[in-house]
Amino acid sequence: MEKMNILVPLDVSKNSNLLAKYAEEIGKRLNGKLVFYHVIDERNLFTYNAVYSFPEYYPEIKVDPEVEKQIKENTFNQIKKILEDLQIKDIEYSIVVEFGIPYIEICEYATDNNFDLVIIGSHGKTNLKDIFLGSVVDYISHHISKPVLIYKIDESKRI
Repeated sequence: MEKMNILVPLDVSKNSNLLAKYAEEIGKRLNGKLVFYHVIDERNLFTYNAVYSFPEYYPEIKVDPEVEKQIKENTFNQIKKILEDLQIKDIEYSIVVEFGIPYIEICEYATDNNFDLVIIGSHGKTNLKDIFLGSVVDYISHHISKPVLIYKIDESKRI
């Protein structure tokens, strides 16, 4: 039986531990292999108002390649440590870290790499920012042609 490809977008918050363990359980039940995927939001690298409000003035802003490499390595190591601390084992997994706009990159990566399932965590926030701007989970659930399992992090288990 062929292994099911499962994409697990993770942030590096303490609550991502709960999602990683849940994904491990589901992956084992479905004979899956997991890809823990993190997108470093490139919008946070610049002053949002300047760069994104007036993109015509900043057409080619890029981060120094060495700085970008170091940021990716540090983030990869943070995720690796999270998974090691959780003792994720007895399941095949990998870690991928990229730069971009998270909701766009997650949808593209899931589609381009032919994942069978996306497991994503929802923190259940209900503040004005989430109502007016939407959330990564909401965008993905409406813009991806793959099955999406939304793991709502229980309020009582949040760290």
